[in-house]
Amino acid sequence: NWADKLYALRESFMPISQTRYYILIVRVKIARGKLDQAAAILDQVVEEFNWKSSWSHEITSIALVDAQLQLALGKPERVFTRWQEQIRQFRAAGFKIGLAREWWLRAEAHLALGDVDQARNELLKARAIAEEKDERTELWQILAALSALEEAHGDRETAEQDRDEAREVIAYIAENAGELRESFLAQPAVAAVLAERQG
Repeated sequence: NWADKLYALRESFMPISQTRYYILIVRVKIARGKLDQAAAILDQVVEEFNWKSSWSHEITSIALVDAQLQLALGKPERVFTRWQEQIRQFRAAGFKIGLAREWWLRAEAHLALGDVDQARNELLKARAIAEEKDERTELWQILAALSALEEAHGDRETAEQDRDEAREVIAYIAENAGELRESFLAQPAVAAVLAERQG
């Protein structure tokens, strides 16, 4: 409902904020499983994107949400392929916004394609960046993914350590989430990490 209301107000978006709002809406649509709607809105974002504007670095955010959509569509081979060159240019110029999320999504794509070693390497990169930048929203998910990977390959001690760290990050977020606390804790991925402790 929130995403639909925001989308209805799209004509009032300031140009500098337009891409950011659209991406928030697309992420909500992906989370709700409304992938056709997410794809349609993302196509609109790309069509209207001003490549010569002072905020053209937002292409990195478009690439990240597109990668998330491709994973949700079951097309991991398409993760970042459409935006590889644009991302490379901005990363080379020093833009690090969303870098932890980028490595995490790359890892998820490699996992889906069966390349476990590459996935582990990229998750470790994602973890280091998220810890350095104190990006807790990404960090607990990266730790959960690392834990699942280590568990699947028999390293239960490391898997449990990663899970414990993920739970600590979740607890911190929940403590500081205010009125969003319950909805955060009710997310299936969050509940799954916490349920493992109880189990």
